Amino acid sequence: MTFTVEPASIRLQAMVGNLLDGQINLNDVARSSAYSGPLLDGITRYQRWQSELTPEQRQQVEDQAHDTYGRDLTAPFEPGDL
Repeated sequence: MTFTVEPASIRLQAMVGNLLDGQINLNDVARSSAYSGPLLDGITRYQRWQSELTPEQRQQVEDQAHDTYGRDLTAPFEPGDL
């Protein structure tokens, strides 16, 4: 018998699908051991990627995020922002 580990991205895609379908909510995700590992892996990969950006690349990413989402994503979120 061979044991294979499902890639984190597939688990995260499933989680997003379940969230959008209303099958789970963010509280469920926060308490789920099935999602904590993939979420932490994703955060770690993102932080590593972000730390390797030049200041110009970082500004470009921030500008694209602002154009896409219509707000400064580096600013703290307030209740009701989402």
